[in-house]
Amino acid sequence: MRSLYVIAVGVVIMATLYIPWTVLVYSALRLCGIPVEVWPGKGRVATNDIVLRKLGKLRFVFVEGVLLWGVPLFIGFDIAHYLAHRYLGGQFDSRQLIGDLLLWSVLGSCFGLRTWSKSSRWDFELDS
Repeated sequence: MRSLYVIAVGVVIMATLYIPWTVLVYSALRLCGIPVEVWPGKGRVATNDIVLRKLGKLRFVFVEGVLLWGVPLFIGFDIAHYLAHRYLGGQFDSRQLIGDLLLWSVLGSCFGLRTWSKSSRWDFELDS
């Protein structure tokens, strides 16, 4: 039951934080001179993907995978983990945060590489 609570709280936290986090990342990219849409409308998400792809593979993987996928999951699950320990008992080991950040960064990099590979195929339009 406790695991279900942690997962449910993690999903709620991620859903709550994802949009502001995405707007923050896109705003930071615009401040750095990268012409992404901060709040892309319908059909304009592909525009951000094209702009990010022009940055190259490593930057694309970092932004798309680590910043837009790995970090929100890290934040959501670690806040949920903290809340579960605080309100359901047990110890919260803050040293685990570094390991979790590394884990979600690596998983985000894998996600970014997969997204890069999928979007660089000639039949990308057919898969969407």
